[in-house]
Amino acid sequence: MEYLKVSEDDIGDFDNVTGSFAVISVNGEYLIGFNSWRQQWEFPAGGIEPGETAREAAIRELYEETHQRQTDLEFKGLFKIKDPKGTIKYQAVFYGTMPTLAPFSHIAEDEMDKIRLWDFKEDIGYVDECDLKIVELVTGNMNNPETSFTIRQKSARDMLSLWNYSNYSEATPTARFFYDNIESGNAIFWSLCDEENIVGELYSFLELEDKDFADGKDIAYLCAFRVNKEYRGKGYGSMLMNTALSDLKSKNFSLATIGVGMDEEGNKKMYDHMGFNRKIKECFFDPCARDKDMKPAADEGFILMSKEL
Repeated sequence: MEYLKVSEDDIGDFDNVTGSFAVISVNGEYLIGFNSWRQQWEFPAGGIEPGETAREAAIRELYEETHQRQTDLEFKGLFKIKDPKGTIKYQAVFYGTMPTLAPFSHIAEDEMDKIRLWDFKEDIGYVDECDLKIVELVTGNMNNPETSFTIRQKSARDMLSLWNYSNYSEATPTARFFYDNIESGNAIFWSLCDEENIVGELYSFLELEDKDFADGKDIAYLCAFRVNKEYRGKGYGSMLMNTALSDLKSKNFSLATIGVGMDEEGNKKMYDHMGFNRKIKECFFDPCARDKDMKPAADEGFILMSKEL
């Protein structure tokens, strides 16, 4: 919610300072660990125990989670956050450098399965978004979405161009189906743009033949969610998704659905983090992919998941 660049002496002036981060840089890359309990990458952090200072918590959590010892840490400030229950909390953030990492040997009680150094560019999979924003702001590795990145509604013609079709007659049945629905207003093309280049896309369908997907009133279907590889793991996909969900909510939809392949474990975890955690049914026809007769195309199988808005 807010980055407060206060002094370490001011921590006591804030109620509910509950946790501490230890941000560690090694030759320009940053220490991150894979949390086996939550199945995501996270930066070293944890709760402040009774009788413990925020600094002591950062040092302890750093060692417990990653087996790294570093006591020479610089306090960088507090982050004001709201937890899923709506409670306002503060997280203290400390920063340090190390010439190299000490060996990490996983033991049964470890929260982290593995650790590594990360440059914020390589696609390593899902990174906890709250952690990511905190560390990006502290380290200056954050691209400013207000200047270089925008989320925009695009036209059916823009969709054809993005999908590499020069005109409607050359398009596949699926591309024509998307075009027609965007043109009619039954589908919305949301784009993530880096300046003028489209680097991500997501489509909201308001109504489909199968009302479990979209019924035009309460339920809408999201599909073709793609972000270019070099932009993944930075929170931009979540920005795109949240924009589409907020738009549906403003249109008085109460449920959003999305499909995920039965064997796509990474996507399942990603959508679960985004709140798509209720299974509706298994599907073997894709309502937004069309065969030569413009009928829903057969599919190897995917799960239709939903999220309350």
